[in-house]
Amino acid sequence: MTQEFVGRRTTVELYDDLARRGDYDLAIDFDERVRCFRRALRHVSHEYHSALDIASGTGAFVEALVSESTAGVTAIDISNRMLAVAARRFQSVANVKFRCADFLAVEFPDSSFDLITLGYASRFIPVGSESLFADRVSRWLRSDGTLLVVTNEFVLQSLLAIPLTFVGLPRGSNYAMDLPFYIEKAIRPYLRLQRSLVISNTAGLLRDIALYFRKAN
Repeated sequence: MTQEFVGRRTTVELYDDLARRGDYDLAIDFDERVRCFRRALRHVSHEYHSALDIASGTGAFVEALVSESTAGVTAIDISNRMLAVAARRFQSVANVKFRCADFLAVEFPDSSFDLITLGYASRFIPVGSESLFADRVSRWLRSDGTLLVVTNEFVLQSLLAIPLTFVGLPRGSNYAMDLPFYIEKAIRPYLRLQRSLVISNTAGLLRDIALYFRKAN
């Protein structure tokens, strides 16, 4: 996250470099992140057989999906090197497919997925593209499907996020879109918030929150 603030590289360059160095999983505590995602998945209110993981990185949400279900999983990320790490991790898992793509440019048929997941990556939805993202996700979901967004919230975040977004920090990020209330506001015209759940809480300073959105039929 620090490199997002101070670096001059694009998001792709930054995350390709993190994957190349090989210390990304340690930096994010991959195993703990998987446990957090597994807790979130256990509260999805319906069965799912086809899942899309957006901004997969090295595959933490994929690991959770594979361990919690037998669903077919499509994982996309803008970083080829991140996906290469994930692909090696799941090379013996037949029901997982990886695709290097921008989630605002990739195409899937309407009603392709029962579940779409986005973990700690909502800040990468560009400013001004929130509605485009919500519209695309809504079209990809089946009528009874769920968009599951996992984000975190810490003390003073709401005071910092919108000013940081206004001045363009971190570079290439829409930091306000990490805020649960801002995510809900942006997605509301397309999907309704079914549930908001705190899935971890660190000494009252940092909370991981899962947001469950359903089709606004």
